[in-house]
Amino acid sequence: MNLDNNDIKTRKKLVDMNNFPENISWEVNDGWKDYQRKYSSRKQTFTFIRMAVAAAIILAIVTVGLVLTNKSGQVNLQVSTLEQKKDILLNDGSKIWMNSNTQIRISGRKIELSGEAYFELKGNNQYQIQTPRGVLFAEQADFNIKARQQSEDALLTVSMGAVDILWESDISLKTNVPKGFEAKILPKIAIIQRPIEDVNYLAWKTEKLHFENTPFYYVINKLEELENINIVLSNNELRYCRISESYNTLSSTEILKEISKSLNFKLNIDGQHFLIEGDECL
Repeated sequence: MNLDNNDIKTRKKLVDMNNFPENISWEVNDGWKDYQRKYSSRKQTFTFIRMAVAAAIILAIVTVGLVLTNKSGQVNLQVSTLEQKKDILLNDGSKIWMNSNTQIRISGRKIELSGEAYFELKGNNQYQIQTPRGVLFAEQADFNIKARQQSEDALLTVSMGAVDILWESDISLKTNVPKGFEAKILPKIAIIQRPIEDVNYLAWKTEKLHFENTPFYYVINKLEELENINIVLSNNELRYCRISESYNTLSSTEILKEISKSLNFKLNIDGQHFLIEGDECL
């Protein structure tokens, strides 16, 4: 036990105690042990009480802070992902799923995005989403936006509600993208809008892939996009083999092994490079 000033003074007094009658037995060490046993337990109890009170005060401060944040409806947050994925829950129940290598900065209803994210916007709040390739406005909508800093374009895919794209920061040139449509944003060139073509546009989030009579070259492009790998075919004719299969994984290795087995291809793997050899489709 660490001795404080009171302990030191008490110990000195115990040592100085003497001149007791012969019928009284006194031993300094026994007296000191008795003092430690009784007084130390009181000190620990008092310390525990002080800590409990301090914890209660801190909890109260944190709780008040959360209440104030919720009442104001404002969120100030900055989140970045590397290889992992993250999701963010906002005060109004809206949710944002972030793909890997994505950065998001939230300030109230303004969101800055670089990377890829899926939004489920709830309530009656309109959000402004600034990307490297344009500004979006949306409320009560579900959509995916892929807009990476190093890419020359961006792709918006709307699965519920509608999203407005502001063209060249001119409010009079606003493009509305409804449910079931995607829009490719080419800054200073055009916004190309069409029905959703990629049924696997949310595979990065769901970690599921589905192909129905799909050309092999499309499967290859999707796997390269999802896992940043390189797939080479020894024979260009293999590009047009048809794939009809569902996968509950994004592992290119597992998927290509299954495809190679079913189509009698030979698969060679060297790190992030895959070589597929074969003569024809079965």
